[in-house]
Amino acid sequence: MSDQTKGRPKSGWLRTLWAALLSLVIPGLGHIYAGAWRLGLVFFLVAIAFESALIAGTRIVPPTPVALAMVVAGEALFRLAVAADAGRRVRSGSIVAGRPWYRSAWVAVVPMIAIGVAWQNAIIDYYRPGWRSFYVPSSSNVPTLLTMDYVMADTHHAGSMPDYGDMVVFRHPKDPTVDYIKRVVGLPGDRVQLRDAILYLNGKAVPREPLQGDQYRETLPNGHAYTILEVPQGAGRNTQEFVVPAGSFFALGDNRGNSLDSRFEAVGYVPAGNVIGTARTIYWSSEPGRVLSRVQ
Repeated sequence: MSDQTKGRPKSGWLRTLWAALLSLVIPGLGHIYAGAWRLGLVFFLVAIAFESALIAGTRIVPPTPVALAMVVAGEALFRLAVAADAGRRVRSGSIVAGRPWYRSAWVAVVPMIAIGVAWQNAIIDYYRPGWRSFYVPSSSNVPTLLTMDYVMADTHHAGSMPDYGDMVVFRHPKDPTVDYIKRVVGLPGDRVQLRDAILYLNGKAVPREPLQGDQYRETLPNGHAYTILEVPQGAGRNTQEFVVPAGSFFALGDNRGNSLDSRFEAVGYVPAGNVIGTARTIYWSSEPGRVLSRVQ
């Protein structure tokens, strides 16, 4: 055996995959494991800069399905490229024994995680992204949103008055620690009422057309159309006439028979200042065909 390979641990597929996995989770960590610690630190800093650029982009571009797909693809391709390079270096035999302890991947992982967490907190606290992720915990907006859907909301206009038909995420009017997501159907000055589950706006029935089963396609005055679910028996089928006060809006769930919303005193009118963002894209769902679909 030559002097160049003496004492060098075997670079098998297990080490190759381990290096790739390390750099997939924390870009650059697999390179440190492979002995290329300077390059590993460079990749780690490049990853922070790259992700900072993606977050900066959310301040300009709304979270449409195309934009979201491009961000996910860009992030995935970058991490895969870094991971593949780390695996290649181990496979080619660049990993060596006898390195100083302070160049070990096990030592590097702690400060790298700490820096990553500090960077993420700084981004959230001082540079608000234009997108935010939310989880749908209930069926109150079926069929538009299913339980366990994850949506990306546009937060560019947080705290401002939404428009008819917007599916908005807002802080609960009576408990700001709780986030709700509902459909805007009434704006300041509007008279809102439900009669036999039919939505009336300013004394006129909102146009709707029947779809399959108990579903209907409802269209608001601005032309925004969406699908609702109307069950034969459900709470809130008949209500008083509500007059939406200035600075607030009236919100309903699309699952009209199973939604706690502005019809009930527990929620009531929603101040525009409570708006967090408008749901734009479903980025994860129990139904794969809904992934990266636009929220109607």
